[in-house]
Amino acid sequence: MNRAAGWLLAIWIALVATEGMLRYLFVSSGLPFLIYAKDAILLAIIAWYGLYVATRWRIDTTLSLSGAVLVYGVLLAVWHGFSPAQVGFGLKIFLTFVAGYTVAMSPSIDGTALRRAFRIFVPLVALGLVLEMLTTVPWAGFAYEAFGQTVEGSRLWGMSGLPRLAGFGRASFSTANMLLCLAALYLADRVTRADRDRRAVRFFDALLLALCFSGIVVTTAKTALLALLALGLLMVLLTLQRHARGNLTLIWRGISQCCLTVFAFLVVVPPVLAVASPATVTGLLRTNNIIINILASSYVARMERMWPEAAGLLTLDHNLLTGRGVGGIGTAQRYFETAQYNAADNLFVYLVVTFGVVIAAAAIGFLLWKGLRLRAAHPGSAYLLVVVLIGLVCGATTNVVESAGLLMTAGVAMALWRRIDDTRKTENEPEFPTS
Repeated sequence: MNRAAGWLLAIWIALVATEGMLRYLFVSSGLPFLIYAKDAILLAIIAWYGLYVATRWRIDTTLSLSGAVLVYGVLLAVWHGFSPAQVGFGLKIFLTFVAGYTVAMSPSIDGTALRRAFRIFVPLVALGLVLEMLTTVPWAGFAYEAFGQTVEGSRLWGMSGLPRLAGFGRASFSTANMLLCLAALYLADRVTRADRDRRAVRFFDALLLALCFSGIVVTTAKTALLALLALGLLMVLLTLQRHARGNLTLIWRGISQCCLTVFAFLVVVPPVLAVASPATVTGLLRTNNIIINILASSYVARMERMWPEAAGLLTLDHNLLTGRGVGGIGTAQRYFETAQYNAADNLFVYLVVTFGVVIAAAAIGFLLWKGLRLRAAHPGSAYLLVVVLIGLVCGATTNVVESAGLLMTAGVAMALWRRIDDTRKTENEPEFPTS
């Protein structure tokens, strides 16, 4: 099964990276059920891990805590009268993290596997973008009927006259997130490894990183672009801490901590201001500068409409402390509560509406706490930094929970960090006395 874990992850990445094209091909061929092959892979991974736990009685702390929170969310949703289908749809979304975590607990998922995925799938994603730039692909704007609703197979849209390209993907931001995730895991591996590749290989990888940057620019996904730049900055600061001596180590670490604190501030404070006084932020973003207005337009929309409306979901028959439960916000609403649909586009907002403010604050606090306590000398610190980046940078303006690539990457990175941390603790433990 260890070798199969690598194949399952690779197939899942391929399906997500080409989901827009595949949905068009499957529906056109009269085989729409194949659309859910990637979900079947997630269930297969989780089922395998469940069997592993049952036979060895080894329960992981991270999965146990995640499972407890999800059970709470499901019970809360049932209490609030959500249909089983709505609850199941909402639960399926969270299972992406669980599957990513469990599959990366396999020894076959290592630096070699991450580098291989980076070198295979970045050119594939880039090819789709180039193809859409040069010609009209048949799946662009494709839609079909499912669950009594019209489902976008591949979104066709633009920003200020510029097309937002998705390539083989389902939407421009999904494609951008895939490039970000591949780059993040590759960079984490590079920072973690002590060995170095041949010069030609390093040059090729540098070209692929440049391709990731260019591809994200083409998609016009601002959050993914900022996250990639933040990722590069944090990885550089982490490397500088490892090689610095004396006060320089404290300086580089202090800069990293300041950056992470600002990121956490941007995840939590703007949504709160959006409910209390949105003009505090939107007034600063509305200027006579056309470029700033274009760049800030989607953020203003979140401040003035999306986040206040998300808070409104809790003012009916639900509670700020408890939340609505699994399926209470996001895609599940699109199919089962169409009139109240809200995309959230913020990790704190999504968690507050789903699980309540206490669990949401604990999750963001955990990410910030881990980031601030990060030690450059820890061999797995780069992987933990990827998890923190996804939660605090992408989470500021992206629905991380419903971004399959981001959530899977967070699960994989968390598992790799735990594996390295557990190995490190075991190696440092004194031998049990024999007499």
